[in-house]
Amino acid sequence: MHVALAGGGAALALAAAGCGSSDKTPEAPEAPQEAETFPALYGAFPADAEFLVGVSLASVRDSELWEAHRSEVLHGAGLGSSLAAVTDACGFDPLSEVDDVVIGGNSEPGGEFVFVVQGITREQVKACVDGAAQVQGDGYSVEDEGDLARYVLGGTELWAGWLGETTVALAPQETSSKQNVERRVEGQGGLGDTGGLAALIDQRIDRDKGLWLGLIPSDTSEIGRGLAGAADSTPRSIYGTVDASGVLDVDMGIEFATAGEAEELREGVEQMLQIFKLQGGDLATLLGGLELSTENEHLAAQVSLTADEVDTLLDAVADMLLGPAMHGHGGDGAGAPAPPPGPAGPGPGHDVGEPVEVEDMEAFAEAYLELQEIEAELEGDLEAAGPDDDVAHVHERAIEDAREVVEAKGMDLVTYAQILQRIETDPELREEFEKVLGDDAPAD
Repeated sequence: MHVALAGGGAALALAAAGCGSSDKTPEAPEAPQEAETFPALYGAFPADAEFLVGVSLASVRDSELWEAHRSEVLHGAGLGSSLAAVTDACGFDPLSEVDDVVIGGNSEPGGEFVFVVQGITREQVKACVDGAAQVQGDGYSVEDEGDLARYVLGGTELWAGWLGETTVALAPQETSSKQNVERRVEGQGGLGDTGGLAALIDQRIDRDKGLWLGLIPSDTSEIGRGLAGAADSTPRSIYGTVDASGVLDVDMGIEFATAGEAEELREGVEQMLQIFKLQGGDLATLLGGLELSTENEHLAAQVSLTADEVDTLLDAVADMLLGPAMHGHGGDGAGAPAPPPGPAGPGPGHDVGEPVEVEDMEAFAEAYLELQEIEAELEGDLEAAGPDDDVAHVHERAIEDAREVVEAKGMDLVTYAQILQRIETDPELREEFEKVLGDDAPAD
């Protein structure tokens, strides 16, 4: 499989062997107190970690996208006012100083998480705590114990381990004990001892990108159960990068147990993309640049967007989520049913293949009416969805229902979409379609 993980658009040829399941186990690194290179930091993460997520703030800071969207990202994450307060207390902007943040752990109940932050010194952290103490009063202090440090922040104790001059490992409050952090500093029971996830990161990830991810889901973890419930086949690993330097380059890969599972997912995604293309609009045009490919057990997805296209994509997604569930209904004449909108005519970004023959217009019309009901139900579900509901799952369920309907009529979603395009652009075929619908035609 070829996944473009190198800069300048170069493609890095990657081996098709199962990542994360290799029999080769890297040697465990030495205790990383002095070394700050990433391989030496694997021991700072728990051996049962199922994922590592990295953010290269140094890369993000230099990007055009960050410059354009910094304020809205911070506001959307609820960090605007808190970052300003931290900056005042520290005397510097942490986002301008920190170079990398890596989060590793597992989503098992009671699972351990570790944060590793690179680019900030012990003296800078102490200055932040001292500054907070001056503003907030009691409840803020720092105690150094060799490579360890005990921070009291607003009365809450937090232990940290310094792995080097500018690298610190932290754990969330519930697991932030001196003993746990000391083990992380010394690399005891660390990720480097097992090698599966470390091998995935080393073989398939360019950590200089703005955002990167490596995941080998556990069968019993929250992530693993979620993936198993969302699809017929649970991925063996998921990996990829998002590069925001210049354009937005997204390169993702998914490994399955078999090549057939990878190909099945590719075909399903392709069918959904065809439907988006038929609907037209900005989102369809942007998704037209998504490239999917498979090799052996791996599915690769790649797309590149300019800063303007990212703005367009955000607007299109907002319109899709906040507007009609799938598409609007309109007609060319009074009383005429309107198929789901397709392109106004053949054109770039809307070609779905050679014209198809409509062998059974009655079967197609029946499928069309049933899909209208599915869309109406979807719109109601989306309107009733609360902030904690999985909207993506609601969409996925509707797509699966639509697939079952058209397959029961002897078609697949791609063929159905191709027929819709013909009806939209062929007046004679549209007239036949309307005649078959008759009194069952939906109101405009």
